[in-house]
Amino acid sequence: MGHSAVRVLESVPSRLCCMEPMVAETAARLLRYWGALLVCWLCGGVLAQVQPTSIRVVLDDNYPPYTFRDGDGNAQGLLKEKWDLWQKHTGIAVEFQSMDWAAAQAAMVDGKADVIDTIFETERRQKIYDFSAPYATIAVPIYFHRSMGGITDVRSLKGFTVGVKDGDACVEYLNANGITELRRYASYEALVKASVAQEVRVLCIDEPAAVYFFNRERAADEFRHTAPLYRGQFHWAVRKGQLDLKKMVDDGFARISPQEMEALQVRWLGQRVETAYWSNWARYGAYALFALTLFSLILLFWSRTLRRRVQVRTQELLTTVASLKASESRFRTLFEQANDAILIMRGPVVIDCNQRTLELHGLSREEIVGSTPLTASPVTQPDGRMSDVVMQEMLARVEAGHSAVFEWRNLRPDGSVLDVEVSLSRIDFGGEVCMQAIVRDITERKEAQSEILRLAYFDSLTQLPNRRQVVDRLRQALAGCKRHASWGAVLFIDLDNFKNLNDTRGHDVGDTLLVEVSRRLMANARAKDLVGRLGGDEFVVL
Repeated sequence: MGHSAVRVLESVPSRLCCMEPMVAETAARLLRYWGALLVCWLCGGVLAQVQPTSIRVVLDDNYPPYTFRDGDGNAQGLLKEKWDLWQKHTGIAVEFQSMDWAAAQAAMVDGKADVIDTIFETERRQKIYDFSAPYATIAVPIYFHRSMGGITDVRSLKGFTVGVKDGDACVEYLNANGITELRRYASYEALVKASVAQEVRVLCIDEPAAVYFFNRERAADEFRHTAPLYRGQFHWAVRKGQLDLKKMVDDGFARISPQEMEALQVRWLGQRVETAYWSNWARYGAYALFALTLFSLILLFWSRTLRRRVQVRTQELLTTVASLKASESRFRTLFEQANDAILIMRGPVVIDCNQRTLELHGLSREEIVGSTPLTASPVTQPDGRMSDVVMQEMLARVEAGHSAVFEWRNLRPDGSVLDVEVSLSRIDFGGEVCMQAIVRDITERKEAQSEILRLAYFDSLTQLPNRRQVVDRLRQALAGCKRHASWGAVLFIDLDNFKNLNDTRGHDVGDTLLVEVSRRLMANARAKDLVGRLGGDEFVVL
């Protein structure tokens, strides 16, 4: 309280002596009340001016170049020296403590720290802290091992386990976008070491820390990264509502001069490349002029030499072109006169064919060139599959570098079907890699094979399976019954007095009887049964 106020209060009782006793007593009480209020107000003003003697600052322990530890484990970095300058200008001691990021946030929540630094502003954190103005912008991409592909943005992370730093803003970002399979690490350093050891192959990490730690681990070439998922900004912050503390910290940083901040930036972020002196430019210009002159002389000499070489090469080229034309003419003659149909295809599309192809398909050249083999042969193939399935499989085999030989059914415009054999391979056709299909008519061969098979396994009179096929099927049935513990039946049928019929009525009548017997046996057998003729008048039902 000031001296003048004390003197006023001391003089009041003497004046009150002249008043009535009751009035004097009431006035004295009022003066004591207002005096007490005045004393409280003055004391509060003095206390408001009192500043703390120290503050505790917590921040991330591993975030080069802003904050990290030297070889002896001591905190260092741009922010450590920045807070040292703050302490120097304010006279307030700074208890600077770098620690695991999750522990730093927990210290603020528990009231064990006054200021937190290296923090991104998020919607959730806005409810907890009052933030400073941003002082650095940080890109946050996704890093992944170079053996992987397809990682482009946050949506492509579904199904992957993503490594993160515990308490990082990236955790909130990933969760908000539906990515919940996360593996948490105490620091960026631990996260990078885990990724190098392939404990985790996809990680969300701030770009400055990633560049530092991946290079320190000599693994920068082992990892790739996406475009930034987002860009965060570094702030420092105080607990919500501590505006006096925030103002005091802001005022302290305002006392740091631009020159001091520039020195910090140069020390920890690197020196800018200085512009060369004009003398250097002059020297480099002289070197450039000399090099240009020398290059011009070399160019002149090379131009004359090249002109002579062009003349020689032109003559050689004309000779080569004439030779190629003759070779092409011979090739075209052989191509057109070949006994087999030849088609040249780019993928599934025919780009050239010979005369035998037109005869085999019964189509004109205009109808074949520009179409596909499926257009000419849309019928089921010998193995039962559709034409498009067979063709796609064969083309894929040839594209993989193999040749393919397969049978094909060729449907002609008149409705007839030819069996052909196709040999498919890759060739160099005019400097372009194409496919060559050589098509051979095997209709007669297939018919001969069918006749041989019929004579070998079927009776020529009744067309029933003969003795060879019956014995073969009997072996199969016995093996099946043994394997499945089942039963079957064999009926052996002999015609009585068949020899008398042959002798009295003739062999033609005997043959007619055999055919009728086989027909009736077939009519009374099931589809899965076998009716065969062993020979003479002997039949078997299996």
